Amino acid sequence: MACSPAPVLITGASQRVGLYCAERLLAEGQPVIITYRSDRPGVRQLEDLGAIVLQADFSCEASVLDFIARLKDRTDCLRAIVHNASDWLAEGTHDEADVFTRMFSVHMLAPYLINLHCADLLRRCEKADIVH
Repeated sequence: MACSPAPVLITGASQRVGLYCAERLLAEGQPVIITYRSDRPGVRQLEDLGAIVLQADFSCEASVLDFIARLKDRTDCLRAIVHNASDWLAEGTHDEADVFTRMFSVHMLAPYLINLHCADLLRRCEKADIVH
């Protein structure tokens, strides 16, 4: 990806694939904004490399919308959105609906709302991508 002054948003970048992608982009000079649910060593590592880090819980609509408002306070454009946030819970007896609702929110509702409410940020760049 060619370097752009507009940041790339990577959700769920405190570990594994998201952390690796953020590190690579930052090494190439690409500004990056990451989200994380739980504080992990990767969060401080990315912050030390220059990433903007925003804590976000994507388990319900209100917290996703709160994240979007905080994101828009930090940037007026986005080069790309990389949806990497994930939550996988094992079903137990009698909690199947709660588990489904949380996973639906993190994996489907959050990306949908972020795409919808951040479309204006993407349109401000000559090139813009969304990766799911």
